[in-house]
Amino acid sequence: AIAGAGAAVSYYARWKERELASAQLESQLSEARLQSLKAQLHPHFLFNSLHAIASLVRTGDNATAVTTIASLSDLLRRVLDADARPEVTLAEEAAFIEHYFDIQRVRFGDRLTASIDLEPGTESRMVPTLVLQPLVENAFRHGLADRIDGARVVLRAALDADGRLRLAVENDGQGLPADWTLESADGVGLRMTAARLQQRYGRDHAFAVAPRPGGGTIATI
Repeated sequence: AIAGAGAAVSYYARWKERELASAQLESQLSEARLQSLKAQLHPHFLFNSLHAIASLVRTGDNATAVTTIASLSDLLRRVLDADARPEVTLAEEAAFIEHYFDIQRVRFGDRLTASIDLEPGTESRMVPTLVLQPLVENAFRHGLADRIDGARVVLRAALDADGRLRLAVENDGQGLPADWTLESADGVGLRMTAARLQQRYGRDHAFAVAPRPGGGTIATI
């Protein structure tokens, strides 16, 4: 009986060790998947920013192009720094978006009104690094497409009644086609955002892109 009990304790200890090692391996694999998904967004974001700068150079606005390159350099420094952290505070993420807004304001001029509205108490909440940039980029793409009049892009953050963080990026553009779905989106940003959120939070999150009341589109996390 004593020998059997000792063997059972020994087997249980080894089983717990294997279970812990398996959990650690799964965690490392999950983080590697997240890093891979996030890395796929970098070339996409860089390409669009360089396109804005190229447009300025082609029109001869070299001074503004230089200023925009400086803003892009600051953004890239933030991206490289963010690679070491899977999550940042919403205040840090919003600061990144504000720099991105600066580049787009140069590109679109008076055609664009861009703003950030963070409800008090949301700034210190943790969010996935660069999770908002694809949503903002999509808002610019659809909110300003083929428009010669002004357009508006807004980032909002608030707390629900149960204390959960709600993020929304909205534009007042032409809106989505009637048959549009997230799975059929022609850009990589939205699909990668959905994959990142699913990988990190599983069922403990919601992500939707839908028509905005009054016209336009709203993306909500």
